[in-house]
Amino acid sequence: MKPDAAPSLSGTGDGDSLGLSLRQRIVVFLATTLLRLWGASLRVDRAEIARLDRVQAEGRPFVLAFWHEKYVPLFLFSRNRGAVIVASRSPRGRVIAGIAQSYGNRALLTQGDGHHEGLGRLVGTLSRDGGFAAIAVDGPLGPRRKAKSGALRIAAGLGTFALPVSFEARPALRLSRRWDHMEIPLPFSRVKVHVAERPISPAGTGNEAIRAAQAELTQALNALDSEEACAETARQP
Repeated sequence: MKPDAAPSLSGTGDGDSLGLSLRQRIVVFLATTLLRLWGASLRVDRAEIARLDRVQAEGRPFVLAFWHEKYVPLFLFSRNRGAVIVASRSPRGRVIAGIAQSYGNRALLTQGDGHHEGLGRLVGTLSRDGGFAAIAVDGPLGPRRKAKSGALRIAAGLGTFALPVSFEARPALRLSRRWDHMEIPLPFSRVKVHVAERPISPAGTGNEAIRAAQAELTQALNALDSEEACAETARQP
């Protein structure tokens, strides 16, 4: 089986370097405004965020791993943490990157093109500047809730780990017609942040070690979610 392609760096920095069109800039502005109003209404349980704070305080770069369906709350969770938000080099991905920058984070546009230059540049960025890369490990287009290799190859390249994180909201809107079944907390809902107690550290950079870490990461992320969410995952074909 051919391993998943490593992500390659396409753009970083401000809106100009992201190549945003005028229309995309307007979408970023409107989305950011709505996100801030929406975020101000949420009641967030931050008890487990202390785990992330402790990891960041160590000063080591790492990968924050989450399911694609959870990326909307991530903008609030990672605000002004200096995260590197990884998005695909597509019109939608560029908008996500623009929103990430408006929340005080860095953004990297990637594509799975089979080359390792981008992986090396991303590893170099984290090694030089610190912080963490936030990656939807089943993105950009699935299969849903099956961790791909890219985030773990980045962690292995850094000699570090992936830290699983998830969010649970009540009440929430579930977009079941999307491939990822995106979960969007409704205004004034309660949002609980889940951070794994134990990070996932690949045993090496070889394909066998990465595949083993993929299975471990998939299990760890699913374990963070409620029984209801796990049951829904089990029912999918």
